[in-house]
Amino acid sequence: MIPIHGTPCGEFERNRGVLSGQYLCLSWTSYARRRRGRITGVPTESALAHAHIAAGLLLDNGAFPIWRAQERYVASLTTGKPRPKPPKMNVRAVISWYRALIAVRPRDTTVLIPDSITGGERANDLLLDAFPVDLIPVAWPVWHTEESLERFARLARRFGRVAIGAMGRHRHICGPEYTSRMIQVFNLRAELFPDLPVHMLRGLQLAGGPFPFVSGDSTDLGRNWSQTPQRLGFALNRWSRRAARTAKTWHPKAMNENAIYGQVRQVTLADYLHRSAA
Repeated sequence: MIPIHGTPCGEFERNRGVLSGQYLCLSWTSYARRRRGRITGVPTESALAHAHIAAGLLLDNGAFPIWRAQERYVASLTTGKPRPKPPKMNVRAVISWYRALIAVRPRDTTVLIPDSITGGERANDLLLDAFPVDLIPVAWPVWHTEESLERFARLARRFGRVAIGAMGRHRHICGPEYTSRMIQVFNLRAELFPDLPVHMLRGLQLAGGPFPFVSGDSTDLGRNWSQTPQRLGFALNRWSRRAARTAKTWHPKAMNENAIYGQVRQVTLADYLHRSAA
């Protein structure tokens, strides 16, 4: 598994040396310039700086932070102190932003095709159909876990790669519902698409586990480890070691196989330190 780290990871100039040569994820909602309160398709200077030092980039359309902001906004309406309305995804701006960063880093840059987490299969298929043909070779279509396995198969045939977004009853990655769904997915992959690259959105916590994801991303570094270059370097090395232990093959398994759930559950830092001391 390739570990991809969500940004920002602390103060950029302070941590530049540690982040250099890592795979990084940039989100349109955080790394595009704003004009008159709207997010444009122009990368920020910080986005360009990250692009120059990274070993590779995953460019994110912002669907997840927009979805979470919408959830918080709806919840705030019952408190009498509503939050500001979250931004909507501007697909044209997202694609312009993608193109600008691909021009800066044409190699080892992939993008997530714009998606709607709760929009349903029809809405997401329309977004796929509208995506520029010339960007498809570097694009990941997103399959949401509440969608049908038939749609997963269609995306695999059409694009040759699939990114998975956990949602609904599967939203808690490492939980039993999620684990059962991934057993279904990888059983299907083993039967029809044994060499299909699968990326897990927000899935780096599955590093070292039994599901053979080709890559996974996480914002763990920025949220928990970016205070100093030393802490950041420790966490980067830890994730790299875990990612290297991720399974590379899959053999069809039964849905109720408890051993799989035991392997999927996240290994905490306390577990890691305890094993290291032993």
